[in-house]
Amino acid sequence: MSDKATQSAEPVARDAASARPQVDNTVEVVSAGIDVVGAARVAAGGGDGLSALRRFPTVHRHQTLLALQRTHGNTAVQRLLAGDRGTAIRRHASEELGPSATAIQRHTSTVLEEPENAIKRMPLQRAVIQRDLASELSDAVSGIGTDEDAIFAALDAASADAKRAVLNNPGLIADLRGDLSGTDLGMTMVKLGQPLADQIDYAISGDGTDDDALFYAIESSATPDEQRRLVTRNPELMVRLRDDLSQEDAGRAMRGLKASLTEQLYAAVEGAGTDEAGILAAINAAPADQKLAALHDRALMERLTEDQNTSEMLDTLKALGASLADRLNMAMDGLGTDEDAIYAIAEEATAPQRREILGNSALMARLRDELTQQEMLRALTSLGGSLADMLMICLDDDVDSAKIVSLLEGADDTQKAQVRENTTLVGRLKAGMPEESYAQVCELIGLPVPGADEEIVDAGDTGDAGTDTGDAGTETGDAGTAGETAEPEEPTTLVGKVSATLDEAPPNGAGAIAAISTAAVAERATVGDDTALRERLYAALDQPQLLQVMTLLGVGIASRLATLLDRNAAVADIQAHITAATADEKRAVLDDRVLIERLVEYAGETQRTLLLAALGDTLGNQIDQLLAGTPTLAALKTMISAATEPQRQEIAANVGLMGRIAGAFTSHEYFRIKILLIYGSEAAFPAPVTALIAALAGVPTLSAVRTPIGNLPDAALAKVKVAIREYMRPLLNDADFGTLGRMLDQGLIVDETIDEDWNETLQIGDASAPGTVFTPQTFTGNRGFDVGYYRDRVQVTVRLQFSTPTFDFDAKAALPGLMTQWEAMIEAAWDNKFSLRNAVRTLPIRIDMVYNSGTPHHHVNVGSAVDVSWPGYNTANWYYQAKNYDHTLAPLHEFGHMLGNPDEYNLSPIDFQNTVGTAPTAGNATTETDSAGNTRHTHRTSLMGGGGTVEGRHLNYFTNWLNKQRLPGEPAYTLV
Repeated sequence: MSDKATQSAEPVARDAASARPQVDNTVEVVSAGIDVVGAARVAAGGGDGLSALRRFPTVHRHQTLLALQRTHGNTAVQRLLAGDRGTAIRRHASEELGPSATAIQRHTSTVLEEPENAIKRMPLQRAVIQRDLASELSDAVSGIGTDEDAIFAALDAASADAKRAVLNNPGLIADLRGDLSGTDLGMTMVKLGQPLADQIDYAISGDGTDDDALFYAIESSATPDEQRRLVTRNPELMVRLRDDLSQEDAGRAMRGLKASLTEQLYAAVEGAGTDEAGILAAINAAPADQKLAALHDRALMERLTEDQNTSEMLDTLKALGASLADRLNMAMDGLGTDEDAIYAIAEEATAPQRREILGNSALMARLRDELTQQEMLRALTSLGGSLADMLMICLDDDVDSAKIVSLLEGADDTQKAQVRENTTLVGRLKAGMPEESYAQVCELIGLPVPGADEEIVDAGDTGDAGTDTGDAGTETGDAGTAGETAEPEEPTTLVGKVSATLDEAPPNGAGAIAAISTAAVAERATVGDDTALRERLYAALDQPQLLQVMTLLGVGIASRLATLLDRNAAVADIQAHITAATADEKRAVLDDRVLIERLVEYAGETQRTLLLAALGDTLGNQIDQLLAGTPTLAALKTMISAATEPQRQEIAANVGLMGRIAGAFTSHEYFRIKILLIYGSEAAFPAPVTALIAALAGVPTLSAVRTPIGNLPDAALAKVKVAIREYMRPLLNDADFGTLGRMLDQGLIVDETIDEDWNETLQIGDASAPGTVFTPQTFTGNRGFDVGYYRDRVQVTVRLQFSTPTFDFDAKAALPGLMTQWEAMIEAAWDNKFSLRNAVRTLPIRIDMVYNSGTPHHHVNVGSAVDVSWPGYNTANWYYQAKNYDHTLAPLHEFGHMLGNPDEYNLSPIDFQNTVGTAPTAGNATTETDSAGNTRHTHRTSLMGGGGTVEGRHLNYFTNWLNKQRLPGEPAYTLV
């Protein structure tokens, strides 16, 4: 019977024939101090355990069952309850009624024509030991104070479906958030499985931040890493998170999220000050690939350089594994030069690293400019610089003759020969040194000592000596003549041979190349290590010759490119040189930030992208370069379309870069870019994704995106949901944003709260006068619930608020157990019994009865009365001890009314036809006739009639509802 408030005036007179004698249900009442644990042991023993249980008051039955479950497990409870299907624990009115049963009989224990229905219901009695999760949580936050332990225990024992039902209950979630804070709230939401993004969004919303809840959610081992990845790939949420936290807390959050090293470093420099210790700790803990990615993120490196002093930045670069070129350049940046750092870097360098530095002409030139003569000599000594280069340093500014002499004194014969045959170097020595010092040099390297013959002439004082002097003079004259006429000696070293070819007029570059080509590798290094000779050689060569010689000399690519830049070579030539380089060489260029800056500036906006791409520069750096100019959406699309999936994923997770992209484009263009990063090209977009992009143009509402989101395939939804979430976030209020979250995370397509009245007409007779003419009477009921169309189900949630009369203490004591039992019984009867199917989907109809969890659809008063006349037991009033009702069916029947189903008893033929869908027959209905010949009919097996079966028609409302809500073009659903 339905429950509307107007039913208080419903007639209670019944056809006398419907009043059936009942067996005596009086039971022995055990004492209030019953030992339920001991009783549970008795019940567990089998035999007459169930009979003993039946003698307990209702409240003690529930307590005993709970004790039995705790001490002997679920199996014992199930075995006990299944032992006798005809007992009072399952029904209180055990006498079977005749075929003329009327409204009251629909609640009694009429034997079903399908006895298996009774069997199907039996195992569900075991659910009496479990409570509804929503109800337990609601109880825990009700009244004064909050029972956190009860919340955690309930969550630990709950199923995934039960947790999902709570997440779909916004009112209850609001209650939990209102009553809990800090770690308790974080733990609760993690246990519920609320998406981490939603937990963070809530924790940082409003006036303050719930740090404890935030960090519990982020750091909990129960939070799936996939949820963390969804957050770190959500640039907008990451920015909000970092903006809301202190620098220290932001670093902690990044670590908890297992964010990339790049994100951790950004967090360490944002806000006031810089967390230098956090920077080094993050770097030292990071894997090698993340260090490399951070090192090659030029925007990040610039930011770190801005926020750290030279010493701190040098430590950062060293920890990241930066090239020595980068570290040396950093030591020279800023207001001064850190000479000690330069010495330390040079002394720690390996042999290959030293050659890399010495071969970097631009870096060496900068070192010479920044360091004093003595500082440069010390650095060259540590680096193992060539003798020629060290001599040239000694000739700079104030010539250090003593050092030059000292260096030559320590040289071997080969080195001396190289100096002797290097005409340019000798010329510099002669021009820069005092005569006396130069004479010493000549003597050391084997050159004629200037003025030595004049000293011999002056030495003689006597005639003999004069004769001797004359002889000597003659000899000297002869020698002088010979010196002027003899051919110069052929150079013995490669340095000498190259120097000789360059002394020709014009310089013989081809001859130099020939000499180098035939020389051994070790000899070639003597030319490459002699900076002055190398520069003189380069100047004598054309472009093809230059590239040939640099290759022969094994000059590093950094020096080669710097030379091309110095010569104003065509960008095409530079790019061709880069294209021909090895992967290691390209990386060496990318590791030299000074060189990269020169290349980018030299190439200009139109050609730099191709040049950087040829180097294998990161997509992020290329995009940054694009953004530094005049970015266009088309240009950015071209870059992204040419990238690999890992490259695109790296960009999508780079919060700083994504923020710069967002600043350069409109919000809708930015959304399109994020989708492009997922799929790689617009041609790869699934058609529903393209439709979604179009639908999001402008300022879309939640209703406007329902269809395009619903049309997304599951795989596509998983890919784009983060982008949708953040695009829509500023456009929606909190309630709509919560709904959007269910659409994205749980597959909701549309939901609705139903609150509709319905009417039924029953044929009522006078219970005290059999055969009295039936009188039609109209009753009103209410269909009330939440219904949602999800990708995998139709979800129906009916929230009931149970209460008891103020002074009905028996009902108050029994209610907790009754609610638990009723929930299990109702869901067993109604949930997942039928599905809705079309050619695309099969959606089970899931029905969830939730009790006492707030925002109820129906209110039910529970009483302990025994003598209850029809229609006293109705949708609004349940009497769990009423003698004339079958308590295994009555709650199920009343729940059917809450779903909108009318009674299927005492119906006129036309009402039977309209309600059941078929005419009454002897096979499907029992029939009664009044004295005037009018008939009324009751369906034999239907739960809404005289039996216990849920029929398909009882859920037809959802077929019609779904077909109204289905997506455009979606095939119609049918009930199966």
